[in-house]
This record gives sequence, structure tokens and C-alpha cells, in this order.
Amino acid sequence: MKKIFVFFLVMALLFTGMTVSASSEYEMLIDPDFEDNNLLVWAPYAGGTLDFSDDAHSGDYSLSVSQRNHSTDIVKQEITEKLAYYGSGKYVFTAYVKLLEECDHDVKIQGVLGVNKAYWYTTSFTTVTADKWVKLEAAWDVGVVEDLEYAEFYFITDENNEEDIEYASFLIDGCSFYPQNYKGEVFTTPEPTPTPTPKPTPVPTQKPNATEKADGGSSQATPLATGTQSDVDAQENNGPNEKQSIVTGI
Repeated sequence: MKKIFVFFLVMALLFTGMTVSASSEYEMLIDPDFEDNNLLVWAPYAGGTLDFSDDAHSGDYSLSVSQRNHSTDIVKQEITEKLAYYGSGKYVFTAYVKLLEECDHDVKIQGVLGVNKAYWYTTSFTTVTADKWVKLEAAWDVGVVEDLEYAEFYFITDENNEEDIEYASFLIDGCSFYPQNYKGEVFTTPEPTPTPTPKPTPVPTQKPNATEKADGGSSQATPLATGTQSDVDAQENNGPNEKQSIVTGI
């Protein structure tokens, strides 16, 4: 009896490990747990300030969204290439959220998958407080991937858009988004195509200009003769002769 119990316990652990592995293997979000502190992939949707906090649901860090002036001052990540790669089907999403600090009004947060800026798949709006982490989760049948042009994942709050409201700052951690039943190859980011280095264009060497004649023709420039100071003295005293050089330039 004990052996049977151990057998089923081992199988349960193996099955659990396989389930976790399957979800993480096809994970579509980059730095979903914010442990890499990567703000190159997580970006403000409209405004607000993104930073990392040591108040985490798991691991060492979470993402904080603060200094918000509108309900769309939130965080997003583009996933167009990955969604196009995995195609239509069922997708599973989870995340944990909490307020950075209490505020004077109720705050509800939802996760949203936006496709082609025309279709939105959302979790339920969930009330969030500052004293505990709340889980957002959903499973969506996404079926508009064939005409995919743009896809992004983001979080949004349900707050009245009034000028005097102080929009809540909140924390996000432990995100995950993956195709539930996909069994094919894992998406890999294509290597960027290297830009060829342009070769310099050779500059032709210019030849010296020919000396123009008065009649419009041309002739080769006459090189300047060289001589010594004694030749100059001899020229001044005796004039030129066959053995003396005429100095035209020194």
C-alpha cells in the first residue's frame, strides 16, 4: 500500500512539473516576473512612470506603475510576432496585482490582450487593495490571428476620469501568457539582418591643367629651370651663352 502511495505521489509531482514546464516553455511575455528589470520590453501605454519594487509576490522584484494622471497611464508589452507565430487557439493568462499604497477610492484592475486595435480579450475587473496580492486570470479563445497586424498585452484600471482624482499607483508581478494546447516548436526571435557596410567610392586623381595658348590650343607646361647663384651672376655680367643656363625661377 505504501509503495502504491509513493508511486502516485511521484507521478503527481512529475505531472505538476510537466505542466509548469509546458507553460514556461511557450511563455510569450519577456521578463514576465520582472527579475531582469527589463524596461526595454515593458513600456508605458500612454504615460506614468515605471520602476521596480522589492515588494514582490514572488522572487525579488515587481513592477510599479506610478505618477498616473489618467486610467490609460499603464504598462504594456507588444507580442505581435509571437501571437502570429502560435496562431489562433486558447491562451492562458495570469498575473498578480496590488496597490502601491492605499488611495481614497476603489480601484479595479484588469488584464487586456488587444489585437489589431479592434479586438480586446479581458480578465474581469478585480478590486485591488494595498494589503494583499490579488490574482488576475483568464483563458481566451483567440481567433483573429490570420489577419494580425498588431497585438499587445496591457493592464488598465477602472477609475473615473475626473480632473481632481488621484490615480492609484499599483504593482504587478508573476505574469504569464502562453498558448494552452500548442505542441510545436518554440518561438525564437529572428536574428536581425546585418546591414552591409558601404564601400567608399574611389576618388579619381586629378591631372594638372594644361597651359593654354593664345590661339586657344594648349601645350604642356614648361618645367622651371634650376640653377645656382653663380649662373645668375654670370648672366648679369656676360649675358647668356651656350654653356650657361637661363634661370626662369629659383
